[in-house]
Amino acid sequence: MASFGGRLDLSFGFMLVGGLIVALPGGLACLLAEWLGTRRRPPPWVGVCGLALGLLCLGGLLAAKPSGMGGALLFPLPPLMTLALVTLLPAPGWRLFAVWCMSTGSLWLIVLVHRPDGPPAAAEELLGGLLGGALTHLVLWHLGFLLGQLGRRRASIAPASGPDWHAVLNRAAQGWRRLDARRPAMPPRRHPHPGFYWWLGGAAVFYLAIVMLSALGSEALLQAALRTEWRITDFFGLTWNNERETTPARMWFTHGLIWSAIAGCGTWGLAARAGWFDAGRLSPLRLAAIVLALCMLLWLVQDALAVRF
Repeated sequence: MASFGGRLDLSFGFMLVGGLIVALPGGLACLLAEWLGTRRRPPPWVGVCGLALGLLCLGGLLAAKPSGMGGALLFPLPPLMTLALVTLLPAPGWRLFAVWCMSTGSLWLIVLVHRPDGPPAAAEELLGGLLGGALTHLVLWHLGFLLGQLGRRRASIAPASGPDWHAVLNRAAQGWRRLDARRPAMPPRRHPHPGFYWWLGGAAVFYLAIVMLSALGSEALLQAALRTEWRITDFFGLTWNNERETTPARMWFTHGLIWSAIAGCGTWGLAARAGWFDAGRLSPLRLAAIVLALCMLLWLVQDALAVRF
């Protein structure tokens, strides 16, 4: 029942029967396209146009609302796809398989994209209407498929052969080789310097360590880092993002990148001093990087201990 001025609730069965009746013209068009197309195959350009128009209808149906102009795109979609398949896929077994795949896939996409946010009755109505229309189209298409195949058998015409997938793959491979041969030569790939991996590894370990400590309930170092950052921004007169609903753990995901980069500098400097890689022109900065990271860690530990005790 529907309240005055409210939404009219229709049952699943009512929408199923309605879909069966409304889809009759489209189903008859599918029957004729399959039956006549099997007896006399249309030229390839007809199938290409049908496939392009069918994909456009499906895209418009997914983008628009099914209750508005999008619902009108449901009517030409099955006949266009039937015309494309009977033209481009003459093998009956493959065409039967393709029809079921395209039908179930299209229904799944439409239900997934246009899933109602309202009461469950709205979802049942949409599903009932779609299933009713799909049943009409499939039953009539199968009738046309059966009539077409029986007509070919009476005329002693052998079924069309399936697509030569081996030849298709060979053509694709040859086309790829031609494109690859015409592609300009790429410069040799440059690998990152070993010192970059040391810096990145140290930064990642420090970042994840703070996250793990916070998850275990120990936020002393995290809060010490945030307090220090607040003091620095306040000293320079900069604004500080201190929203009340933002927790320290969430703030670390962005603010912690700077502290982690400093920790990575310390790892880089230690690895360079130990001779594990050649720092090159940055060798004079090894000691400064170690001192900077060490001072940062000592400051954070001292601040965390001061708050705790």
